[in-house]
Amino acid sequence: MAPMRPGREPAVPSLPAGAGQAAIELVVFDWDGTLIDSTAPIVDALCLTATDLGLPPPSREQARQVVGLGLAQAIRHIAPSASGEQLAAFIDGCRARFAVLNDELRPFAGIVDLLEDLHALGVPLAVATGMSRSGLDRALARLNWVSLFAGTRCGDEGIPKPDAWMLRDLCDTLGVAPSRAVMIGDTTHDLGMAAAAGAPGVAVSYGAHRREALAAGQPAALVDEVAQLRAWLWPRLVAAGRDLPPGSHWRAVCVSADLKEGGDGVRFDAAPPGAGAPGTTARRPAFVVRHEGLPRAYLNECAHVPVELDWPAGRFFDHSGLYLVCATHGATYRAADGSCAGGPCRGRGLTPLKTRESNGRVWVAFETRDA
Repeated sequence: MAPMRPGREPAVPSLPAGAGQAAIELVVFDWDGTLIDSTAPIVDALCLTATDLGLPPPSREQARQVVGLGLAQAIRHIAPSASGEQLAAFIDGCRARFAVLNDELRPFAGIVDLLEDLHALGVPLAVATGMSRSGLDRALARLNWVSLFAGTRCGDEGIPKPDAWMLRDLCDTLGVAPSRAVMIGDTTHDLGMAAAAGAPGVAVSYGAHRREALAAGQPAALVDEVAQLRAWLWPRLVAAGRDLPPGSHWRAVCVSADLKEGGDGVRFDAAPPGAGAPGTTARRPAFVVRHEGLPRAYLNECAHVPVELDWPAGRFFDHSGLYLVCATHGATYRAADGSCAGGPCRGRGLTPLKTRESNGRVWVAFETRDA
């Protein structure tokens, strides 16, 4: 399991009024250029294979534009003059190159944590990709991701993108209305499929297609990094708001193993995405510790003087491991409920945050702000 990286979630760009506000029950990802950093190797494979076959090689920009389509469909776009025999050879040549590259490709930074958090939260995940079934199965096995996804569809199993087939079939199989699913991808083909299926589409700009082209597709959100994707997605997930009042959502702040009874705590920022004035970064320091077997989270602000309790960072308990203590003036609090136990807090306690622990993670209830 990848280590958790608790911290501030960046705000995402403003959305059109009402865009992407429906509750999300299913998250569907494209593969290449969205989960996996593979755009450049795919472009190389297309250009080099064309050269090997004596066909005019596409420009790198032309090759980028066909990433996400089924392989045969992509080749027809970049080599329209290829004969049937050349098309078959082109497909075989690209697949051979992809097979060699497959073992070297890695997820984008932040993707592993995002997928594991979504899976632990109980959100059904799926993949809709233009790659072949055999290629996807090899990649899932290599990354040990087979159990993460409730369903997958590939370009060689039916009608490829931008047709709605893959997304609609996943929604039908998993019993989720398309309007309550979200398609996340890096190409206009992904956005076209989402629109055809009646699902919101979210575009990531770090993959194959240029940002301006993605914006023209009118996605529900256009994000530039995985952290922004997480910030947009989380408050809209049905599972993230389960057992909480409106206006709150669960967010994982650490893995369970990070917290030892009476040991160091984990610091995190409890400010919701988008908090603070434009151009500023609002912070709401908080922490979680383990006491009597349970996670206990509080705002990291002493009730005596509004300073953070811990020094050194993460050291919240006194030497007994029973009480939380402010390192500045010695105010002491009961770990079970944050109430004042002695010192200059004079009956004023810490501000508690609602927590739960499940699937190997510690979750804290956060306020929700539209991102």
